[in-house]
Amino acid sequence: MFSRSRSTLALSALLVSFAAAGCKSSPEQLPQFQTAGLRINVLKAYNKKDRIDIVVKIWNDHDVRINFALDDVRLMFNGREVSPTPGRGGDRTPDVQAKSNREFKWSFEIGDVVGEGQYPVEIRNMTKGDAPVGEPAKFDILVGR
Repeated sequence: MFSRSRSTLALSALLVSFAAAGCKSSPEQLPQFQTAGLRINVLKAYNKKDRIDIVVKIWNDHDVRINFALDDVRLMFNGREVSPTPGRGGDRTPDVQAKSNREFKWSFEIGDVVGEGQYPVEIRNMTKGDAPVGEPAKFDILVGR
């Protein structure tokens, strides 16, 4: 009986490892970016054949709220700029409260096969309260197979 439960446990572990090997996972991302008075961590970046899904956490170190439009978030891909798809998670007018942080999930419909690599992302036209920040926030994502 002891050897049978041990065999079952070993078989279960083997099946789990095969299943995990077949799953896509996000590659380890670059260290935190400090840009435009923000700190940005890319938590995940997934390649979904013809789109890229990312999860970022943004810390606002300013004394006032930061606002930007979803259309002002741009992924640079093969000489093109792609904005997140509005219906796939994400406010149309995202913000981060003063001295706070917030997590965002964005999906970029590329319309082309996405290869693995490093891709730049920018958040433009941000406002700090009622005043423009004056510079875009820039960070990179790493996309695996």
